[in-house]
Amino acid sequence: MDWQIGQKLICDRNGQLLTDCVVQAKDHESIVIFCASSSVVVCGKQKNLEDLGWQIDAVTSTNPSSVNQNVNT
Repeated sequence: MDWQIGQKLICDRNGQLLTDCVVQAKDHESIVIFCASSSVVVCGKQKNLEDLGWQIDAVTSTNPSSVNQNVNT
């Protein structure tokens, strides 16, 4: 799945977790990710970033309404 501007990401690599990251910009060549809590900026192709451990933050990217439905059923 292609990452979109505003999507929250994490990087889990070599036992180090980088959180609070958001896709800031995107074009056909590259993606720019900014992590506010650590003042980190990363730029690269999505495939290369995925190979380095970048992934969608499943906790914050979950649809809240679907979480509530699962809890209530």
